[in-house]
Amino acid sequence: MRVKLSRLSAEASSLRSARIRTLLSTFVTLMCSLKKSISTSSSSLILSIVSSLM
Repeated sequence: MRVKLSRLSAEASSLRSARIRTLLSTFVTLMCSLKKSISTSSSSLILSIVSSLM
């Protein structure tokens, strides 16, 4: 039972990290495409928020 729970939690954490990685890559792609229209101050603010969430 305990082994099953630990395996489930490991799967959940890997799923979470994969989701975070997908979100991060999407975010980076969006930032690269919107870099011309976004001011550097707001982009650095968003980056600091994301890094604080990690």
